[in-house]
Amino acid sequence: MLDDCIFVRLSTTSYSILIMKYYCRFFLIVSLVFLGSCKSKKISGEHSPYSFEFVSTNSIVELSDQAIASNKLIFLDVYADWCLPCKVMDEEVFVDRKLGDFYNAHFISYKADSENGVGGEIANLFNVRGLPTLLFLDQKGNLLLENEGSVGVRRMYELADEAIAIRNENIGE
Repeated sequence: MLDDCIFVRLSTTSYSILIMKYYCRFFLIVSLVFLGSCKSKKISGEHSPYSFEFVSTNSIVELSDQAIASNKLIFLDVYADWCLPCKVMDEEVFVDRKLGDFYNAHFISYKADSENGVGGEIANLFNVRGLPTLLFLDQKGNLLLENEGSVGVRRMYELADEAIAIRNENIGE
């Protein structure tokens, strides 16, 4: 009789383990599907979610050439895909229509992924230590102004005005 009780316990335990395995697999699959749908927004030409006209480039020299040709300064948003404050700026700042129009009129803008390609080179060149970092450069690629950390729309206007004022002071020298 005792043997029957142990067998029943083992059967119940095995059954419980089997059920738990199925639940774990189910939740793992649901989690992977959910995480797969939570991708960061990518710049995609006409379908860009941004009001800023972020350009694509293969080098910082190309940015400089574009800035010289259009007589604009350079604005760099140094970010990483995993950076939450960067994502907040993407969703709340770079979508502002009036701010985008202002920046598009005065700057060549570029989103520099600090962990890949040209963005990584820019992050190393300007010794970026925190994200997001906003860099304002003159047409030759010289640093005018740097801001580490996320900012709101009003501060973005202030930073742009400061960068333009610094450039104008340098021209007057």
